[in-house]
Amino acid sequence: MKNIRGLLISCLSGALVVSGILCWRILHGSGAVHRPADTESASSVVSGSPVGSTGQGQDSIGSGPGSRSSELSTEQALEALRRDPQWRWRRPVAFWGLVLDEQDHPVPDARVEMAWTDLSPAGHSSVVITSDGLGRVHLEGKEGAVLTVRASGEGFHSTSDAHRILNYGEPWDPQFHRPSQDRPVVLRLRRKGPAEPLVHRENLRFPITSATGEVVIDLVGQRAVAIGGDLRVLVHHGPERSVGDRRRFDWDLVIAGVDGGLVVHAEEFPFLAPDTGYLSEIRIRQSAEDPAWRDGFEGRFFLRSRSGTAHARIELRVSPFPRGAPPTVTLLDYHLNPSGSRNLEYTPELDVSTDHYDRARGEPR
Repeated sequence: MKNIRGLLISCLSGALVVSGILCWRILHGSGAVHRPADTESASSVVSGSPVGSTGQGQDSIGSGPGSRSSELSTEQALEALRRDPQWRWRRPVAFWGLVLDEQDHPVPDARVEMAWTDLSPAGHSSVVITSDGLGRVHLEGKEGAVLTVRASGEGFHSTSDAHRILNYGEPWDPQFHRPSQDRPVVLRLRRKGPAEPLVHRENLRFPITSATGEVVIDLVGQRAVAIGGDLRVLVHHGPERSVGDRRRFDWDLVIAGVDGGLVVHAEEFPFLAPDTGYLSEIRIRQSAEDPAWRDGFEGRFFLRSRSGTAHARIELRVSPFPRGAPPTVTLLDYHLNPSGSRNLEYTPELDVSTDHYDRARGEPR
C-alpha cells in the first residue's frame, strides 16, 4: 500500500513539474502571449513616417511564405499563439522597400542590410541586398518574427528613416508591418555635400574652479583660456537641500558666444550654420521647487564667434553641482570651421584638430 501511495505521489509531483515548466515557457519564453491594451491594428504609414506601410497581402495564420490572404487581426494572432507559442517566430517575412535621397530621387546600388529573428540555431538570419536602378529592394520567402532594415550608400549619410524595425506577428505593436508591393517602405538617405577643414573634438571636460564660476573655452585651440576664446559658460548654484524626498539645489547658467552668438537647433544634419538669428547669450535657471527640476543642462547649438570668422555646431552638457565636485562643462561633440565659412560638413580626411592644438600649445593662455 505504501508503495502504491509513493508511486501516486511521484506521478503527481512529476505532472506538477511539467505543468510548471510549460506555464513558465508560455509566460516568459519566446512564445509568451501578452494581450495588448489596445487591440486596434497599426495605422497607415506613408513615405517619411515611422516604420511600416499599408496594403493588402498579409499572409494568414498558418499560411506559407508565398501565400496571400486577408490582413492579420489581433484576435487571429492571439488564437494562433494560444495554439502554438512559437507561432510568431514562423511568420512569413516579406519586404518591399525604396531607397530615396533627400529630394526623393532613387538611390541605386545602396547597401541594404536585413536581419530577422527566427528559430534558426543562431536565433536570427541576415542578408545584404543592393538596390536596383530605381532604388528598389525586395525580400520574400523568409520566416521570422521581427525584421530590422538598415540602408547606407557611398556618398550618402543615413538618416533616421534609413533604419526600420518591422514586426510581423503582433498586430497590436505600433511597428507591426503589412507588406505591400504597391506601397514600399521608404529608406531615406541624404547626399553628402562638400566638406571643409574642421576642428572636431568629443568629450572635452572643463571643471569650473574660478571664484567667478566662469570658464572661457578656445574651441580652435581646444583649451580653457583667460581671454579671447569662442565659448563662455557661467554657472552658479545654491546649497543642496531637501525638497520632498529629494535632494535638490537652485542653479542658473549663462552660455554665450565670444564676439558672436548662439542659435539653438534640433537638426539631424546641422551642416550649415545659419546666417542670422544669433543670440548673444542663453540663460537657464532652475529652482529646487520646480516640478520639472533637472540637475543639469544639455543642449545643441550653432555658434558664431571671433566676430564671424568662426562657426561651429556644438553639443554640450553642464553639471552645476555634480555630487559636491566643481561645476563642469562637457563638450560632448563639436565641429568648428575656423575659416569664416558656415559650412560644417565634416570628413576625417580634412580634420585639422591636431594642427590647431599643436599651434595653441605654443601660445599664452
